[in-house]
Amino acid sequence: MLSADIHYALKRAKLVAETDPLTGLYNLRAFTMIVNRAFDQAVRYSHPLSLIMMDSDNLKGVNDSYGHEAGNRLLKQLATCVQGQLRSSDIFARYGGDEFVVLLPETGTQGARDFAERIRRTVEARGFEISEQTIQTTVSLGVATYPDDGADLAILLDKADKAMYRSQQGGRNRATHVGKEHPMLPRQAPALATSAYAD
Repeated sequence: MLSADIHYALKRAKLVAETDPLTGLYNLRAFTMIVNRAFDQAVRYSHPLSLIMMDSDNLKGVNDSYGHEAGNRLLKQLATCVQGQLRSSDIFARYGGDEFVVLLPETGTQGARDFAERIRRTVEARGFEISEQTIQTTVSLGVATYPDDGADLAILLDKADKAMYRSQQGGRNRATHVGKEHPMLPRQAPALATSAYAD
């Protein structure tokens, strides 16, 4: 069950219509309001909380080859794929452009890693139908968890973003966790097994 604080934040977000017009998800402003309350609650009660940043690996290619309307359809499909995996307590938002963010209350590092990998597999298996053909689409994800990866919300968001960037640099179609004991490593050649979980 969601706490009264998170319920308040959700109602407030809906009241001011803080949604992304394309996907119907919460937009960055609404997500910021919700995640701040959720993080304060996690700190107050010493509960874990995880963040997953997600970026489309294919949006630029789809836009360039098929136009922006096709790109918009791809973003909506990605949103639908993730929504099908969420619990009622999870919060999903469009962070901007082709980036999304998932807030997982009461979720530790392993649970967040498992969830990110489930998203990755779901998107990869779905495919995107365009011009009477199906093209494979993938996402790059980054995971960060309170308190394992930091005691500050800004730090967690930064670590999740850097982990996502590492997924992109490591070959894409990956979910990466870079915590306080796993600092950013020098960039290496893309791994062959792109579906592996990077630590």
